[in-house]
Amino acid sequence: MDAHTVKVSAPRPYGAMLQALTFVPILPQHKLARFNPQRDPDGFMKAWATNTPLKDIVGTGPFMLSSYTVDQKVTLTRNPHSWRRDPAGTQLPYMDRLEYLIIKSPDAQIASFRAGQLDSAPITGAQFPDLKRQEVAGANFRVVRGVGLNNPRSTGR
Repeated sequence: MDAHTVKVSAPRPYGAMLQALTFVPILPQHKLARFNPQRDPDGFMKAWATNTPLKDIVGTGPFMLSSYTVDQKVTLTRNPHSWRRDPAGTQLPYMDRLEYLIIKSPDAQIASFRAGQLDSAPITGAQFPDLKRQEVAGANFRVVRGVGLNNPRSTGR
């Protein structure tokens, strides 16, 4: 075992262990040790708030947070230090940037999708029948049943 290895043990076999672990964040000691949850239960909320400098936010994935506009947009850029590579040895991800627009209204999300401003959008059960009819009639999108926790259906091009 070394400083870069994580070992997980369970009291009995649990088939969904890897999925369960995706809900457990890795909390970097060098950024969060000063926040003591026993002294200040809201400390972690203060650690990475909407006014936190982006350089102080730590991630472990293929993208890094490059900008955030409150209630409007999150922009992620390719992490130049990502360890992932394709079989040919090319560093992943292939995309240089991802942008997530924050659109709170489900109807506004679909309107933005239909206008070509979004590549995909989650849909509600109430929106499903109408959008599925449009897809079957030849609309330039597909309605797919997803496996997400919060949005079991989605629409995409």
